Order: sequence, then C-alpha cells, then structure tokens
Amino acid sequence: MTRTILFLGAALVLATTTRAQLFLEAHGNFLLPVGGLDMNTYNNTSFGLSGTSGLYNGGRGVGGGLTLGGTLSGAVGWEARLTYISGKESVVSYDGMSSNSENSLRSRYLRIEPALRFTSGGEGTRAYVAVGPSFVAMPRLITEEKDEYTSGAPFGGSTFTWKEEYTGGIGLGGFGAFGVLFGRGPVNFFMEVQFTAQTWAPKESTWSRTETTTNGAGSSTVSESGSTEYVTELDWNDQDKELRQRLPMSTWGMRAGLRLRLGS
Repeated sequence: MTRTILFLGAALVLATTTRAQLFLEAHGNFLLPVGGLDMNTYNNTSFGLSGTSGLYNGGRGVGGGLTLGGTLSGAVGWEARLTYISGKESVVSYDGMSSNSENSLRSRYLRIEPALRFTSGGEGTRAYVAVGPSFVAMPRLITEEKDEYTSGAPFGGSTFTWKEEYTGGIGLGGFGAFGVLFGRGPVNFFMEVQFTAQTWAPKESTWSRTETTTNGAGSSTVSESGSTEYVTELDWNDQDKELRQRLPMSTWGMRAGLRLRLGS
C-alpha cells in the first residue's frame, strides 16, 4: 500500500509541475472470471445425490469508481484508477435422500490501479492502451454453509450452519486495457476492454458455528466461534493458525463511462 501511495503522489506532483492537462473519469465495470477455485460439490445421482458444481473467482462482479489522470508528454499519460467491486455470489448445493446442503461465497474489495496510458488520434475518436500494476485493498470474503440432515420420526434431524469471513492482506497483480474515447469538447464518452491477472492471500478470518439437533424429546443448540491466522510458515505447535493460500481474482470485462477534462 505504501508503494501505491508513493506512486500516485509522484504522478500527481509530476503532472502539476509540468502543467499537464488533467482529466477525471467516472466509470462502471462489468467483470467476468478468468479461472477459479473448484468448490468441490457432489453430483452423483447413483447414490441419490444431485447438485451443482462450479468455480469460485473473487474478482468477478460489478462495480464503479473514479479515475484521475493527465498528460506527461504528447501521446503518453498517467492515470490512477479507484474502483469498488461488489463480487457476484457463488452458490453450490446438493440434495440427497436424507440431507440437503448449500454453500455460498461472496466478496467485496477495492481495486487500485496506477497506470501509463498511450493514446493515438486527434480530436473526435481516439484509441488508447493502459497498462500497470493492480492492487486489491480492503478485501473481504464471506463463506456460508448450511447442512440439513433428516433421520425421520422418532429420531428427528439436525441443522448445521457455518459462517466465516476472511480479511487482511493486499491482492497483487497487473492489468492491461484497450479502449476508445469518443467526442469533442471537455466531456467525452469512453469504453474499453480490460484484463487483470491477480491473486489475494487473506491474513485472518473469523468464524461461527451453530448446530441444532431435534428429536422426540425436544431440541438442543450448540454454538461456538473463533478466529484463524494465516501464515507463510507453520510450526507443529501452532494453534488457530493455517498456511496462507492465494485465492483467484483474475478477470476480464468491460469498463465504460464519462471523462471530464479539467485543464488545458
């Protein structure tokens, strides 16, 4: 995060000292996954189980944000993109003869992307390419699981729920985009295709677990909660710690919006 702040500060200082033309963009994003993590769900009709399976990718979703940029020299410029992404919920489930289960994952994060921009063309329609690093700040992943087991009378059944929230760490990667800018004057419309390669390794998580059992004599509920720290090296006597793993955040998609020219 410190390097990102220094990069953005240096870009702003450079743009100010060279009296470069500044612009501000308001944009919306629609992002699709590139790869993902297998959610490992059942799909076995021979044993009375049926369900869905799929891949989890924390980067996919919709969002919006602002971009501040300027001209360095001729066709070369700089920009700093700030985008909040609300991740699409991934849900998988299976139904059996005496059990039902549903698992869901959803993410929220802030994507920060300082970049260089190369533009061709004059007034009217202009094409551009932007490339740079991509950081995920304030990431949050929530997973939920609910299992229901039915034994039939007089044995009753049980319901198990688990919720865990992963936070901490900074996602790292890079991005590239190709876009077109339309219009003359101080306000322009733009649209682009962008590709981002990125992963994120959470630093910690908090979890809660509840199990309710029902039988002929009534019902009982057991609840507990705790936290887990994720580390790069694990000792045999470490408690409440697990090895850190990187989660997929790579995406491709569309970005479109309006640009306002702030100076000349």
